[in-house]
Amino acid sequence: MTAIERIKSRGRVPRAALYARFSSDNQREESIEAQLRAMREYCARNGVAIVEEFCDRARSATTDDRPEFLNMISTSKEGHFDIVLVHKLDRFSRNRYDSAYYKRELRKNNVTLMSVLENLDDSPESIILESVLEGMSEYYSKNLGREVMKGMKESARQCRYTGGHVPYGFKVNKETYRFEIEEHEAEAVRMIFQGVCDGLGYAEIIDKLNYLGYRNKAGKPFVKNSITEMLRNEKYRGVFIFNRAAAKTPMGTRNHHKSKPDGEMIRIEGGMPRIVEDDVFFKVSGIIKSRSQRTTSLRAKETYLLTGKVVCGYCGSAFTGNCMHSGRNKRKHVTYKCGGKSKRGELHCNAKDVNRNYLEQFVVQQISEIIFSEDRIPLILEGYEASIAMLNQQSDSVLNTLKEQRQGIQTKIDNIISVITQSGSPSLLATLDRLEQELAQVDEKIEAHEQSSGCKSVEPAKVVAAYRKAQQMFLDGTLPQRRQLINLYVKRVVVYDDYVRIELHNVPGSLKGNDARLTDDSEPCDVHMILARFSRKKIHAFIPRDKNVSKIGGGEEN
Repeated sequence: MTAIERIKSRGRVPRAALYARFSSDNQREESIEAQLRAMREYCARNGVAIVEEFCDRARSATTDDRPEFLNMISTSKEGHFDIVLVHKLDRFSRNRYDSAYYKRELRKNNVTLMSVLENLDDSPESIILESVLEGMSEYYSKNLGREVMKGMKESARQCRYTGGHVPYGFKVNKETYRFEIEEHEAEAVRMIFQGVCDGLGYAEIIDKLNYLGYRNKAGKPFVKNSITEMLRNEKYRGVFIFNRAAAKTPMGTRNHHKSKPDGEMIRIEGGMPRIVEDDVFFKVSGIIKSRSQRTTSLRAKETYLLTGKVVCGYCGSAFTGNCMHSGRNKRKHVTYKCGGKSKRGELHCNAKDVNRNYLEQFVVQQISEIIFSEDRIPLILEGYEASIAMLNQQSDSVLNTLKEQRQGIQTKIDNIISVITQSGSPSLLATLDRLEQELAQVDEKIEAHEQSSGCKSVEPAKVVAAYRKAQQMFLDGTLPQRRQLINLYVKRVVVYDDYVRIELHNVPGSLKGNDARLTDDSEPCDVHMILARFSRKKIHAFIPRDKNVSKIGGGEEN
């Protein structure tokens, strides 16, 4: 019996979701319509109501990376349809594992997979036939892939273009399918390699390229990723390489930085037109290798207290941690650097780096003066006393409950003793023993609670001392909740060349009117700001927002 017949036997109209797919752009768009037409006719002949239609265009059945397919599987949980109908089973999947997995998902949702051309039911013979058809589909797919790879390898041995991304600096001759040099782009490639040889950093090379008007293959300005892969590509020194990247993992992912063994690759010296000479290419390779083999001290991980909160006031990009060494003694400089400048160069943003220690110390100091303000001590003492009173009240309530429980048990014991005295019934002795054990347990709880309860007030001087100790621990970085407090109060830190703006939220209401650093009422009520003059060597004390940016205290510059 088919799924349609089984549903009809229950007096219901079968509901179906149609799924159609074609696997590549080389197939005609009409094949989708042909599949849908055949499925609609099948539903009309068999009295099946069509609820939804799902179509994946130019998608392979060897993978489950098909949006409409996954949407169909997810929708099956909602119970809108009883059947998933395909034109052929290979439209559903050509991978036996995926086929079994997703059919199981459908079965869990009480949905059955059916095919127009393969008339299968739930008999044992149909199960065998379905397995054979799925195996043949997977064989067809893998055999086709093998034949395609065979043809691509033959083209690669002739150093012909086999598809995919054309490296920057090259173009493909449409008649011979061989690579040729794109002169304008090739000049940029030579400039990149020569710049690394001359000791220039990536940012300097990017700035020069963008300044001269060079653009990548997509017509956009160069970024760091545009040149890092270029410097490792042997095609620029005239080597044709095919089938280099390691195969996909069983989970379908691929690491393009990992290469296959030499025996599986095709490498032909002189198979590409040369753009870069060997001595330049290998010199660059040595420089890159030396950079990656720095000593442990130079590669030591740095911590950044304001990670994710420092932004550039000019381009809006996030500042990222930056550690570099300079001078004869390789002195370490740890800064926050504009991420937009790092990726796109100085033409995008020319913001200067800011010393990590100066910025973090300043922010910590400002937060310390707010959350550990003297004005808050009376409120803390008041809150502490209120907390003590509430705890004592709760303790008294628990103690009263225990005493009431004891009284109830004692009343039951007295009643049982009275009955035993009058009747001499031995059957009540077991109950009396149980109640006496419960009474002893409650007495223990009452005694323990009386010894531990009764919170007493602490002298205000001790509270102030603890408060000051916490402030000092916050300043020197030993307070465990330091980062938590920073995240609580600091919304973001906006950096300009000559001043820094700290945006705060969750500022205590009692301080909003007392602190000259905080913004006026023109700003949103939950965001307050502190402005400070900024130099390369120092961030100075706060300035009111209604005054010009100038130094007000903070000591002399170092």
